[in-house]
Amino acid sequence: MAREWAFFAFDWGALTELEPRLIAAHDTGNFDGLNIEAIDDILEGLGDDAHPADVCNSLLISMCGVGDVVPCDSGLPERMNWLRRQPDGDDAADVLATLITREPNIQEWYRGEVGIVGLLGVHETADLRSFLSAYRARRASADTPVSGNWSRWFVPKMESGAFFDMLFDLVEKATADGHGLAVMCEE
Repeated sequence: MAREWAFFAFDWGALTELEPRLIAAHDTGNFDGLNIEAIDDILEGLGDDAHPADVCNSLLISMCGVGDVVPCDSGLPERMNWLRRQPDGDDAADVLATLITREPNIQEWYRGEVGIVGLLGVHETADLRSFLSAYRARRASADTPVSGNWSRWFVPKMESGAFFDMLFDLVEKATADGHGLAVMCEE
């Protein structure tokens, strides 16, 4: 099954406030006393047999996710390879590859196969902004044409240049607002 991705700004201050209560609820499996408005909808959506980490992950998306979402289809790895081949794209591609494959800043009490799978702190997000700025400054056009070979059949639906423009705008706003960056995946 293909994975779909979504990037969004992440409010670390909200996590700091929620963390002790969510860890306690995770450890006991009892989310009733959290006094969080979204909890009933989340529990209903996940079902009675939901793992506590999945409930915590969903709550973090709901309570710490800020602003717009930048979606990406299953072609995200190909987009990162494209970015790696662009002038000044290596550093940004490395940060994004780490974000989606190594679970940065993910803790056991909200680790799951879907939902939030990677988080960047405020300073890491600012670094990503710098790397994307360097790439963007050097990019001559929004999209690099695909050569006339078979690879043109495997280009993701949205052009990579346009996707990274949207991601840059999100990262720039997150940095300006003092937020980190989260990536979530769905299968």
